[in-house]
Amino acid sequence: MDYLEISVTVWTDEAERAAGVLLGAGFAGVVMGEQRFDDLAEPWIEEPGRPAGPMPERPAEVTLRVYEARTEAPPAVDDASSSPEAEVETVARIRGALGGLGHRISTRVIAEESWAESWKRFWDVQHVGDHLVIKPSWKEYTASAGDLVIELDPKQAFGTGTHATTRLCLQALERLVRPGDGVFDVGCGSGILAIAAVRLQAGRAAGVDTDPVAVAAARENADHNGVADRLDFAVGTASNLAGRADIVVANILAEILIELAADLAALAGRDLILSGIIDRKAPEVRAAFAAQGLALAEELREDGWVAQHFRRA
Repeated sequence: MDYLEISVTVWTDEAERAAGVLLGAGFAGVVMGEQRFDDLAEPWIEEPGRPAGPMPERPAEVTLRVYEARTEAPPAVDDASSSPEAEVETVARIRGALGGLGHRISTRVIAEESWAESWKRFWDVQHVGDHLVIKPSWKEYTASAGDLVIELDPKQAFGTGTHATTRLCLQALERLVRPGDGVFDVGCGSGILAIAAVRLQAGRAAGVDTDPVAVAAARENADHNGVADRLDFAVGTASNLAGRADIVVANILAEILIELAADLAALAGRDLILSGIIDRKAPEVRAAFAAQGLALAEELREDGWVAQHFRRA
């Protein structure tokens, strides 16, 4: 079986809404990778009516990728030109769902034998915070004193440590986890956040995700890191978690965070870390959780993304 990769390029402030649309269109997951263009397509020339000064930076673009299984291997297409009927229909369906979002759509076919390998060349060892090191399972790395190395193979699940939303969560966990803490990870993806929590001396962690592929990957990663006995991963959402945890972390879309505000707030015994929030959505998320009686302790920002840390009063 081959896979069709559909890439949708949007401006950064459209990314969260576009990802939500793609999930709503039936795709099991959305891979997000940011690319920033620092130069203009045309030279910067001072003209009457155009302010003088340094050349401005173009807005950041984000490429969202979704995948669909294919029984045949058609040629790749760009904006549906010269594409087979099935690919035309897929691109048309996505374009229709997105409405005015997205200014470039392209596809390519990934052969089954290279499916698991095609994206690996883009991922290297990541250093996050003071001590965390996220290492792909296929990379060699010699740990230094003080390193907490997490070895991952995310497969199709979100969470490699390369995206700002994940890094912000990891930074917050490094500061907030206390020995013996209980942690809930809502939207666990590859399991990176829950695994990091127990490596940072949390007692136990439980993670849920609506994608069975992500849950399977998280379990494998927990076992590979030798912490499976302190982690539980299951298919589900916040409502499937029982009781309270000292720390709850949720790295998902702002709209979903707002929808789950009551559930997430009820689960948080002490600290709540929210991420996946595009900058302009931060006030809405802040208001939704303030309404649940939680106090905003701090906001972390990177590349137009925001993580919010709430504390129970």
